[in-house]
Amino acid sequence: MKSKKEHEMSIAFGGQAVIEGVLMRSKNYTVVSVRNEDGSIVKLTEKLDPLSARHRILRVPFFRGIYALFQTMIIGIKALYRSANVQLGEEEKIKPSEMVVTVLVALLLGIGLF
Repeated sequence: MKSKKEHEMSIAFGGQAVIEGVLMRSKNYTVVSVRNEDGSIVKLTEKLDPLSARHRILRVPFFRGIYALFQTMIIGIKALYRSANVQLGEEEKIKPSEMVVTVLVALLLGIGLF
């Protein structure tokens, strides 16, 4: 079993692929790196402010898992949205309402087919 000091020093990173790029996540930050139309790399960084730091109930194992699932899904969808907008360029952008409809349809199809 890890000591408290070893647990505090552990490095936890994760990631996922996005359109022409990658999302990397640490405990406190997310970074999305996407290749632009001209070949340059666009880096989008966001500081995370998790609710679990403010609400003790979200640290209870069952609720922590549910919260982590939804937080990860939201971070992933935001990263896909941002990478798609980088790929589309300045002329054409995906509207937030279009993204909401797309996610809702995908969730309904996923749950309905399951």
